[in-house]
Amino acid sequence: YLLLAEILQPYISKVLDVESRGHCGFQVVSYCLERGQHENLAMQNELYHVTLLLCRAKQS
Repeated sequence: YLLLAEILQPYISKVLDVESRGHCGFQVVSYCLERGQHENLAMQNELYHVTLLLCRAKQS
């Protein structure tokens, strides 16, 4: 937080330090949706299924 430019600091309400395991983007999305950062596997599965449905719908 202290490393961010002072001009940005008033707009920041939360800072999340995620574990670096290659899934940090999913951890952040899950956390921002108030599901907790450790729900990232469920988030990945949901995204996969939605993407699959959209691809199938596009092909029909």
